[in-house]
Amino acid sequence: MGAALACTAAAVTMTLSPPSSQFHTLEHFSLTCPSPSWTVFRTTVNKKTPERCEAWGKPQSDGMGCKVGPTMESDSGSYWCQNHNQTSCSPPANIIVTENKVIVHSPVFPVEEEERCLLLQNNTLVGEFPKGEMVLESVAEADEGPYRCEHRTYGSSLESFLDVKPKVALQLLVTPTHTPTTAPLELKEKFLHRIQISVNSLSLFLLSTVIFCISISIYCKCSRARAGLKQQESQMVSL
Repeated sequence: MGAALACTAAAVTMTLSPPSSQFHTLEHFSLTCPSPSWTVFRTTVNKKTPERCEAWGKPQSDGMGCKVGPTMESDSGSYWCQNHNQTSCSPPANIIVTENKVIVHSPVFPVEEEERCLLLQNNTLVGEFPKGEMVLESVAEADEGPYRCEHRTYGSSLESFLDVKPKVALQLLVTPTHTPTTAPLELKEKFLHRIQISVNSLSLFLLSTVIFCISISIYCKCSRARAGLKQQESQMVSL
């Protein structure tokens, strides 16, 4: 439905409220983008060129979305959020507006496998689902396809396509276990080597100090001895 998007799909999500792929005429719905830097665009059967919200809806006061309504059949089309550079866009929502009395409320965005999916009709269904709802407790790829509702009095709804996407596998971030290496041992050996060098240096310093002190002591004793001999010789000469 609508023209192909001339932008790159981004990992952003547009919110549709109420979340339905079909609406009656004269109803209202709103589309919200993730931030004010994104704008809602649409294409329709009558207008293939993408148009901003200002051309067909009412911008929200926070600048993050657009309100549509009272709806008309001409509002049927593809809606998406696009950044201000117009280079990235959200996945589109294909919305149908109809005057049919019977419509089907189905998810407008892809449903992940194994999720619970609820399909509703505004009137009572005939046959297998008399309460007007069908529940897919665990969606599978085989459930993908078009769905519609039928009523004995009011007829049939238009079809809406249920898109199923693969379930994203849970990825656990495991911190790799480091294989023991010889690095700690090498560091220990280097540390011990430095300590040994320090001890040796200290020992040499102490030994040098002791030798120096002994030398000074011997020198002093020798000096006193020479002084004593000179004094004795002087006394003997006097006699």
